[in-house]
Amino acid sequence: KDYALDDSMIVISDEKMAEGLAGVMGGERSGCTEKTTNVFLEAAYFDSARTAMTGRKLNLQSDARFRFERGIDPAFQLPGAELASKLILQICGGEASEMVIAGEIPDVSRKYFLRENRIKELGGVDISREEIERILTVLGFQLHNRTGGWDCCVPSWRHDVMDEADLVEEVLRINGFDNIPSVPLRLNTAIPSGAVNWSQEQRALARRVLATRGMTEAVTFSFLPAKYADLFGGVSEALKLVNPISSDLSTMRPSLLPNLISAIRKNADRGTNDSALFELGPQFLGETPSDQVMAVSGVRFGKTGPRNWAETPRS
Repeated sequence: KDYALDDSMIVISDEKMAEGLAGVMGGERSGCTEKTTNVFLEAAYFDSARTAMTGRKLNLQSDARFRFERGIDPAFQLPGAELASKLILQICGGEASEMVIAGEIPDVSRKYFLRENRIKELGGVDISREEIERILTVLGFQLHNRTGGWDCCVPSWRHDVMDEADLVEEVLRINGFDNIPSVPLRLNTAIPSGAVNWSQEQRALARRVLATRGMTEAVTFSFLPAKYADLFGGVSEALKLVNPISSDLSTMRPSLLPNLISAIRKNADRGTNDSALFELGPQFLGETPSDQVMAVSGVRFGKTGPRNWAETPRS
């Protein structure tokens, strides 16, 4: 199968052409057959964000993508290549060549200062200094004592540890969350009213204004059929869902109007000939966060209301 690539995708290539998509899938020419006698073993480290983006753009699922987009241990490339070569020789026989190293292993070393009193402050449980050191050491952290705490060097395979709070969580997790005592919170002051920002105020105002004009708010899906999206400007491939909840809801909406028009049509099919609907929600004009904008749209169908003695309905 052929795929159209862009400059954001990393490929593995020789002097002539691309051999595979880095971290996602190999190409046909780099595959093995029953006649294969020479194998080039690769132990690589690819950027997880680029790998995930490439897989989403091309709608490719693979074991390689599953692992690389979640992050792998960057310090395991050389030991991993040695171990894999050893297993191949033990099981299949053959001869191994010298290792070729291209590029540099990125420095992902991280060190955070863990204050001893933060275990009590954040976790609400007393744990001895010796137990804290034991827990972090068996988890692979290297500790260096300092006044009031430790400098903790994070293992290369722990991508999820990003600050002191994560270190506290590791200690609490191994010590047991069930060992954290239940303590009722003291209420020192009155409960403050919720803060409403400017954006929320504007949305509430828009809803009130439209409701006073006799319109009813509708809430529809943020996706719609691709054919409807094309009628309202279309969307890029990045806004087409890989795993939609329904085959006819496969595209993020570039406008609120298509779903409102569909709702009006369904109302008319069920005998409601006079409808006035509005919706306030996001519409998706591009791939970046700034392209997701909040909008409001409304649709009227039929007359302004049923016939009555006080006024004549308008079309």
